[in-house]
Amino acid sequence: MSKLRNDSLVSGKKSVNNSSKHGLGCIPVRYLIVLLSVIANGLSYTMRTNLNLTIVAMVKRNDGTHDYDTCPVGDGSGSQTNSKEEIEGDFEWSESIQGVVLGAYYYGYIVTNCFGGQLADWMGARLLVGASLLSSGILTLIIPVCANWSVYSVIVVRIATGLAQGVLTPSLYTMLAYWIPLQERGLTLALIQVGGNIGAVITSPLSAALSQQEVFADGWPAVFYVLGILGCVCFFPWFYVIHNTPQEHPRISDDELMYIQAHVTASSRRKRGRSYVPWGSILKSRQVWIILITKFCAAWGNLFLMSKLPAYLESVLHLSMDLNGVVNACIYIALSVSLMFFGYISDLIERRRLMNRTVSRKLFETLGLSGAAVLMAVIPAVGCNQGAVITLLIFGMIVLGLMAGGDSPIVVDVAPDYSGSLYGLTNSFASFPGFLAPLVVGLVLDGNTSSNPMSQWNILFYLAAGIYLVGAISFCLFISAKPQSWGRARHGTIRATIDETTLNGSVYIKSRHNTVVEADNDDDNYSNNSSNDNNNENSNQSTGDNVVQNI
Repeated sequence: MSKLRNDSLVSGKKSVNNSSKHGLGCIPVRYLIVLLSVIANGLSYTMRTNLNLTIVAMVKRNDGTHDYDTCPVGDGSGSQTNSKEEIEGDFEWSESIQGVVLGAYYYGYIVTNCFGGQLADWMGARLLVGASLLSSGILTLIIPVCANWSVYSVIVVRIATGLAQGVLTPSLYTMLAYWIPLQERGLTLALIQVGGNIGAVITSPLSAALSQQEVFADGWPAVFYVLGILGCVCFFPWFYVIHNTPQEHPRISDDELMYIQAHVTASSRRKRGRSYVPWGSILKSRQVWIILITKFCAAWGNLFLMSKLPAYLESVLHLSMDLNGVVNACIYIALSVSLMFFGYISDLIERRRLMNRTVSRKLFETLGLSGAAVLMAVIPAVGCNQGAVITLLIFGMIVLGLMAGGDSPIVVDVAPDYSGSLYGLTNSFASFPGFLAPLVVGLVLDGNTSSNPMSQWNILFYLAAGIYLVGAISFCLFISAKPQSWGRARHGTIRATIDETTLNGSVYIKSRHNTVVEADNDDDNYSNNSSNDNNNENSNQSTGDNVVQNI
């Protein structure tokens, strides 16, 4: 049974800051929360992407593949290996059927991803994420049986997997809004995304190795058995360690609980329940539409590379399958490391209050998208220079990692109480390029068969660069990190009296429930005092009078 901690007292700022030395054992509980969240997101990506390479071992090969002699072959790079002597599959699935199988996941994913945050508010992220891991693990386990039965059963299973996993990431966002102090949020959200990227990185080589072995499950079925079992096993530590809020956790230390309560936003301290999500206000908000546009533009480049880069490297640059896999892994690794690094830098700027939060978000996002656009646009200029192309792709992902300080935390900034619901909406919108980008690539490549294929690929790189720029310009001109009026739940107020006026510069209040929290200093105040938009955030006005704080 969850145990509420409502009797915390503040004896001074020093005891709060020492919370990092206590927790579950020697590790703060919130760090374990983040670790398991990263693992859960990584496992979801392994089960999402396991078909991308494994399907090659499942289906019979078509000898009528295209042969683009756009770049010299056998130029000393060792790029030509005879990959066609590898595994021959059992299923006669056409290219169009394979496309439906690979895309089926997103049909279900988009549906539940949009409402995952609201479901987490109602049911709790602990239950939703745990159910997502367990159910998607079971669905992954039965794919080999379904494949031998009917391709349509595989499509149904993949749609169901998308439905199960669509709630996972917005649920994590909702839960972390309660657990993670504002100063640690940028790095935490970057780590969640990095976990997904790492899952995608390890899936391709793991799938290749398991598909080629004959010891366990006779090849490719082992991919689904291993990853499905991992998803099911992860369910148990998740349910043991995770609780929806710090107040409910039975093993959190008092110091860490006070630290979290003092440094999360006031909205994150509200009691979880069947909250109303103001979808009308959300859909009418200009800030939301700017976030939607930006995330769509950023996702276009990512999903374009994820889905078609292997084909470009093989058919145009003639890289071997092994080297192709290494390049794709390096790109994901570069993005993951970059997200962690720039997430840390973003948090550092936030902690030291080096610049206005809106300015910081704009700077990170604009540099990330515009820099990636420039590098993407240069790829056609280097032509068949394999080293230059690979270098540009990797550096493009490094620069794109600046988004960790831009559109990643902006969702929590503008809607602290509805970050999970808003993340679900924006992530669902950003998933549409998963269908659209491969479609556009196919139309461009198939549309002008008489043209030089290299010039057609150049069009695609320029298009991706232009879309990146649209996102950068929109975000730079119109976004604001100020919490929106609809972004905070208004379920009532708690009257609180000042228990101690200042503790090393921070104001703390003690509610009638004896929960000590920090009076809400909106972070835009320190760098944007001239703004008139903060009149709901100035909680610490008097030293002895009652304070009414919205929660």
